[in-house]
Amino acid sequence: MAYPDHADVTSVSGDFHLVSQSPERARQLFEIPTGSRDVRTHLVWVTGAPESTGEQG
Repeated sequence: MAYPDHADVTSVSGDFHLVSQSPERARQLFEIPTGSRDVRTHLVWVTGAPESTGEQG
């Protein structure tokens, strides 16, 4: 999650948490040397919550 003054990073499994200066800096911290296939990083920008359709599920 990106905030004006920092970014919070959490692993998919939820067992790792990192606070960084920015989303871009967090991604740099995870860069793996070329050829490594064990770890993949993704920077995902969430633009907002989906609009409600008014239906209840």
